[in-house]
This record gives sequence, structure tokens and C-alpha cells, in this order.
Amino acid sequence: MEMDGFDFDRLTRVVSTSSRRRLAAALGAVLVTAVLGPLTDVETHAKAKHRKRHKPTHSGAHHRHQHDARDVHVSSKKKGKHKGKDTKKHVGSAAGVASPPAPTQETAPPPDPQPCVPHCAATNPCGDDSCSGSCGTCPENEMCQGGTCRCRPQCDGASCGPDGCGSTCGTCASNETCQGGSCVCLPDCTGKTCGSDGCGGSCGSCGAHEVCDSGRCLCAPDCGTKVCGGDGCGGSCGSCADQVAATCGTTGTCSGGACARYASGTTCGAATCTGTTTLQPACTCDGQGSCSCPGAMTCANHLQCRSGACLNECGNDQDCAAGYICSNGACVVKPTPGCDCSNLNFCSGHGVCTAQCICKCTAPYTGVACTDGPPVACSEIVGCTECQNQASAGCVFCALTVDFASGVCTTPRQCLAAQVSCSSQP
Repeated sequence: MEMDGFDFDRLTRVVSTSSRRRLAAALGAVLVTAVLGPLTDVETHAKAKHRKRHKPTHSGAHHRHQHDARDVHVSSKKKGKHKGKDTKKHVGSAAGVASPPAPTQETAPPPDPQPCVPHCAATNPCGDDSCSGSCGTCPENEMCQGGTCRCRPQCDGASCGPDGCGSTCGTCASNETCQGGSCVCLPDCTGKTCGSDGCGGSCGSCGAHEVCDSGRCLCAPDCGTKVCGGDGCGGSCGSCADQVAATCGTTGTCSGGACARYASGTTCGAATCTGTTTLQPACTCDGQGSCSCPGAMTCANHLQCRSGACLNECGNDQDCAAGYICSNGACVVKPTPGCDCSNLNFCSGHGVCTAQCICKCTAPYTGVACTDGPPVACSEIVGCTECQNQASAGCVFCALTVDFASGVCTTPRQCLAAQVSCSSQP
């Protein structure tokens, strides 16, 4: 392929505009030799004259390194002058390429390239100078940013604290503090005596009978099974009501955390007369909240029951049961007209019964039926039958005395309830 003048000028323009002048010059020389072949004697002479004529007088880099394209252009002019002589001489040269035509106005060589001007920062310069050189390097504790050496932050493994360059590696939360480059939770127990310190720890613990409430230890009421009394914190576990004795319930007082009941023996029901000679004794509490009532009983010595109690003696016949009359404070069988004194037990063998059914007793016996012999101490009589045999002497076998004794022989004044029958007694 042949290379004409236009292509030659184009190649020269491309090479001469490179910012790498030295590389462009070397590549240009190689390309010229490759395309045009080695210089002839005439071209070599012309190039020497050209260099001598344009010997630089200044130290500028662009005067010392003129592009070979100008020499090539001069050589082309020389060859034009000797066209008639040397045309045949160059035919079949080593490169085998025809000499380029003389440059015209359209293919004028480009101007010489301008020298590269390094660009570096005014202070702490570093990095590339835009001319294949370096503006400098940074110290170990600095790094190059935008052509300037800047402090390199020292935050390896640190999340807080100074970075060595006037700034920080990070900030901690409001409840944290920076220690050794790490954010550490800062316990906060202000105004607290118990509970969490905000960092997984505790501000303190409360006593055995206390609970922690909003950072303060408060007394914990302890009632357990108690229904009344103190709760251990100045309060109460409850109060008791007075349910009155008739219910045998609570008395209104607290005892050991429980409401006290009416004691055993407390009257819960008054004694009443259920018949002329029949008494219903008083009912009493059993101490467990129940009212217990004994069975009804017959008044002793044929006396009547009045106002919830059996009479102890008679004052008149109305104080005695039907069929009995009052004689000397005791109720005796009422005599019938035309009696044979059998009702008087024939004067008990201690007197004579008259037609008027009146016993005339032999001394020292007295009484309606002559049963009142020498004074007898009822308390000395043992046994129900013997006691009843001394009824005329004022003895009665008593089921309940005023002293709360039972099953004894005593006087009517001392007996609250007489034994009706001796069948169950010795």
C-alpha cells in the first residue's frame, strides 16, 4: 500500500499532538522509517543542515526536542529540487514506497506541541501531577485525597472516641459512656433503691416483706389466712362483726387473725315452760357456732313451772300440779271424801286415820301421813328409791341442783329439776 502526501501529513499531525512528547518523537521516527524507508544521502545531509540552522538557544524542552516531521518536510523540499536527477535513483529503494509529494497549503504541518505543565496542590501535595509524575507521597498516618495529604482517621475496632484527626469515631447513646473506643452502658440509679439500673444490673433489693415499685421498696401486706387484724404494713386484713349470742356466731373481736365465736356454755336460748309442770331448760353455745338445747323435763315435787323455771316450794294449792294440794310448803295428794286413809298410806304405820281421813300421828312422827319422823339429812341418803321414800321428810332425788350437780338426794330448795322415775337409777 502506497502512502500519499495527505496520509503522511495526517500521520504527522496525530503523532505531534500526543501529550507524551518523548514517546511521540520515538514513535514518529519509527513510523517515518517504516513508511518512508531509511534516509538517503541527500536527506541525511539536509537533516544535518536543518539541525544546525535550528540549533536551540534556550533551555526550554520544546527547543531541544523538535519533531522529526519538520526534517521530513525539509527533505521533501530538497527532493523536489532534484526531482529530475534522483527520481530514477530512488526507484526500487529498500522500503519499496514512493516518496511523498511536496506539502501543499492544505497539508501544512501542525504547530509544535506545548510542554506538559504539572498540576499539584499548594499545600501537602500528593498523587499524580498529570504529566506522568508524582506530586509527592503522604506520611504513614495520612492519606491522599484529591491531591492533598489528609489525616487518616484511626478508628479500627473503635465505635466512639477521638479518631486522631480532630473528629470522632462515633457517638454513644445518652445512657452510655465511651471507654476504650467502645460504648459502655452507664448505670442510672438516681432516686432509686431497687429495680433495674438500665444496664442489666440492679439498683438494690428489698426486704423479705417488701416489693419494688417504681424504684422504691414498699411494704407488702401479708394476710395469708387471716380475716382480721393487722396486715404487717399498718393496714388491716379485715374486721369482725358481733352476730349476737343467740346465733353462737362471732363476738366482734379478733383473735389470732380469726373472728372469735361465743364460748361454749353461753346462753343462746332462754329456758321456757312448755307445760304446767314441764320445763324446757336454757340452750347453750357449743363454741363452734352452734346452739344446743337439752330435752324438756318435769318439775320436781309436783310443783308447777312458772316464767321459765320450776318452783322450789308451794305457797298455795295453785303452785301444785293437778290432784295435789300445798301442805307446809310441799305439794301432797289431795284427799278425797269418804276415804279409807289408803291414800295416806294408812298414816305410814305411824298413826291412826280418822273418819275425816286425817292421820293422828304417833310421836315423834308428824305430817299428813305421819311420814315426818326424826329429822333426816337428805344429802346422806344414797339412791333414788331411798330418797323418794323420804319425800315426806322433804327429800327429793334431783336430776339438776342449783350447784349444777345431778343424781343426788337433796331438798326441794336445792333442786332445779327432780328425777321423774327411779327406773334408770340405782
